[in-house]
This record gives sequence, structure tokens and C-alpha cells, in this order.
Amino acid sequence: MELNVVWSTFSQNEYLKALAYVHDEFGLKAARELQTSVDLWIQRIAQNPDISAPEVFLKNETRQYRSKIVGKHNKLVYWYDSTTVYISDFWDMRRDPSKMSKRVTKK
Repeated sequence: MELNVVWSTFSQNEYLKALAYVHDEFGLKAARELQTSVDLWIQRIAQNPDISAPEVFLKNETRQYRSKIVGKHNKLVYWYDSTTVYISDFWDMRRDPSKMSKRVTKK
């Protein structure tokens, strides 16, 4: 059974900023490649949310966050319940990973 996918406003904004950056710096082809990769992995995660490993930098959180690398420098950070996958962040892996917890638990 395929789960619903819900992006937080924060994660959606981060994704759109990343797409704009890739487009501006590397062109339309690179932006489309990132978008295609994200779309593909969202579909796979919705079908099997355990496809990704638990996120090591979020192991002390109350929810079990998972992450999947979707581009050269980005990963999707998410958690799920019985019906829905919740995308919490679109993380640039060049950032300090110790700051991830503050970002994904943002309300």
C-alpha cells in the first residue's frame, strides 16, 4: 500500500530554494535531474518507507527519522506513521549535521 506524502512548509521551501540554486548555478538540465531524483525517491519512500536507514544525527528524537540521499548534496529527512510519510527537511549535506535536529523539529 502506498502511503500519502506530506511536505512541511519548511521542507518544501528548502527544496524550492535548492532547485532555484541548482538552476541558477548549473542550468535547467541539472535542476531537472534533481527534481526527477526527488520525485523518484518520494514515490519509492511512499511505497516502502523503510527503504532508508534511520538518520544517525536524529537518533535521540522521539520520532524515528529516516533520510535518503537524493542528489549530490541533498537528502530528504522524513518520518512516517501507518498512513503518511512526513517530509521534515530537504537537507544540504554540506551543512553542519549537528544543526539538523533544530531544523526538523521546527514547528
